[in-house]
Amino acid sequence: MISKCLQAIASGKTMYAGCKEFGVPMSTIRYRMSGRWQKKYKPGPQSVLTKPEEQRIVEWLKGMQDRGFPVSRKALLFKISEYLSSDPQRRTPFRNNRPGRKWMLGFMRRNPGFSYRTPEAISSAGGRVSEKDIRGWFQMIDDWLTKNGLREVLDDPARVFNGDETSFYLHPKSKESVLYCP
Repeated sequence: MISKCLQAIASGKTMYAGCKEFGVPMSTIRYRMSGRWQKKYKPGPQSVLTKPEEQRIVEWLKGMQDRGFPVSRKALLFKISEYLSSDPQRRTPFRNNRPGRKWMLGFMRRNPGFSYRTPEAISSAGGRVSEKDIRGWFQMIDDWLTKNGLREVLDDPARVFNGDETSFYLHPKSKESVLYCP
């Protein structure tokens, strides 16, 4: 509403008429039209990661979630630490290039839509999985691979893994994950 009111005033309406029409206080419009409003600065230190870098992290988090592997807070901080450590010239305020709780809160605030979720423990519902559910899951994976141009990985027999050999735990102690909830 403020921008529409400012446009109306710029096109020739009086300040009083514009404010009355859009229901915006005149003091707000006077402040916006003054030079003080343009000189606003963002308090606090600059973000360590650039906007494009944070956007890549957001896309990675969404991609991992889409594949069924939500990322824990600890794993996210570890990945960011690895990324920052890959450039020895880059200086960060973090100890061992590992961001802490305050950085994580800032990241969540800068990227709305993410929240912490605790996955449900595995229960007897797993015993009620039907063949249709399993076929649906495989179809979902197939669709994702096709959509992302990775379908050919299914043709390589060297990419077949046995769950017993990859350290899948039957009863993991689930921790919080960072999930995107649009």
